[in-house]
Amino acid sequence: MVATGGWKEIARLAIAQASGALFGLATLVVTARVLGAEGRGIVAATLAWVTLGATIASLSLGHALIRHAQTHPNSTDTNYTGTLLRAAFGLGGLGTIVWMVANASGEAGALQWPSLVAILGALLLPFTVWEQYASGLFAFKDRVSDWSRVLFRTRFISAALAIGAVALLHTGPAGVLAAALCGQLFL
Repeated sequence: MVATGGWKEIARLAIAQASGALFGLATLVVTARVLGAEGRGIVAATLAWVTLGATIASLSLGHALIRHAQTHPNSTDTNYTGTLLRAAFGLGGLGTIVWMVANASGEAGALQWPSLVAILGALLLPFTVWEQYASGLFAFKDRVSDWSRVLFRTRFISAALAIGAVALLHTGPAGVLAAALCGQLFL
C-alpha cells in the first residue's frame, strides 16, 4: 500500500509529465506555424533520429544499474551517477558516430553532416540518454518529487527558448534544437 506522501509524489510527477506534454504541444504549434512544413519536418526528422538513437543507446543500462543499487544499498550516489553519466555520453557519442557514418553515404538534406542541425542533434543525443537514466536514478533514491521539479523546469525552459528562438529571433530549425539542448543542460 502506498503512503499518502507517495500519492502526492505520483500526482506531482503526473502533473510534471502533463505540463511537459502541453509545453511540447505549444512548441509544436508555434514552430509548425513559423517554420512551415519543411522547417518543422527538419526538426521532426532530427528529433526522431535523436530519440531512436537514445532508445537504442540506453540499452536498459539504467534499469540494470538501479537493480544493482537495490541489491547493494551501501554504495554511494556518486558511483551510480558517474557510471550513468559516462554511459550516457559514451553511448550517445557512439550513436552520433553511427549517425555520421550512415549519413555520409546518402542524401539527407538538412541532416547531412556537417550541417548545424545535424550537429545540434548529435549534441542532444547524449543528454537524451542521460534523461532516461536520471529518471530511474531519482526514482531509486526516492526523490520523485525532485525529479518532477527538474522535469517541469527542463520542459518549460526548452519550450520558452524554442518559441522565442523561432517566433522572435527567426532562427529556424537550428533554433528549436539549440533550445532543446539548452533545456537539457538544466536536467
